[in-house]
Amino acid sequence: AVVSTQSTGMKSEWEGFDPVDAEEGMFLPQKGGHVSIRNLVKASQKVALQNGVDRRTDVVTSIVKNDAGFLITLESGNMMTCEKICITTGSFTNFFGLLRKTPDIKLMGHTVMKFEIDEDTFERCKFLPSMIYCPTIPYVYILPPIRYPNGKVYIKLGHSVSFDDPLTRLLHSHQEVLDWYCLPDYPEARSYFIKWFGEIFPKIEVLSAVLDHCVMGVTATGRQYLGFAEKDCFVGVGGNGVSAKMGLEIGRIIADSVIAGQWKGIDLDEKDFEIIYKD
Repeated sequence: AVVSTQSTGMKSEWEGFDPVDAEEGMFLPQKGGHVSIRNLVKASQKVALQNGVDRRTDVVTSIVKNDAGFLITLESGNMMTCEKICITTGSFTNFFGLLRKTPDIKLMGHTVMKFEIDEDTFERCKFLPSMIYCPTIPYVYILPPIRYPNGKVYIKLGHSVSFDDPLTRLLHSHQEVLDWYCLPDYPEARSYFIKWFGEIFPKIEVLSAVLDHCVMGVTATGRQYLGFAEKDCFVGVGGNGVSAKMGLEIGRIIADSVIAGQWKGIDLDEKDFEIIYKD
């Protein structure tokens, strides 16, 4: 159930949370939260390896259909032949000509900022819920503090993404995507996040603030593209910024469908996830 809570209740419930102009909030006390992508990927890879998967860390540069199935060439120069394949290459799908037709996907670069806090603050704030704070557009989402692989603890802020969002950049080429991921700074986003963190958490001392950049694949339908591009070649791309939380089920649909050679979405209609191609 969702619980309505007044600003004073929110401030007293969670240490350090003190938004200046929040009047009312909606709180989901059970089954709410956020997905730890690192742990999800780590667990998924572990299960795959335990079930006989041969994992290769390489870049696929071409896929050619032949009598034996599909001939895959890797950046390392190695080649392999597969009877069935899944294309789940995210924002990089259209850069290497892996598919005969090009899916209609727009690439939107956006930014997150991680605010480092000390151990004492972590202990006081670690039970903060995941939040969306939207006094303006673009709105802010806030993830509770967690410890990152470098040993530091961060509270992470991100922003809403839309085509008219001033913090979002539309990316068109492979090089633009690479440059975006490697962008050393983005002053507009930095100022935006620092402003809102200060208003949301005025009592929390920040040790450092680090920007990270992301790329979102947006489909023409607003839904994920899930379907066969051709016989024995299943495509699962276009997360639209909302797919991590349902990643396990998406993965099951992809795996079951390509093995069976037909749609295996249980009670989901295949047409709802139809791949739209560019002209």
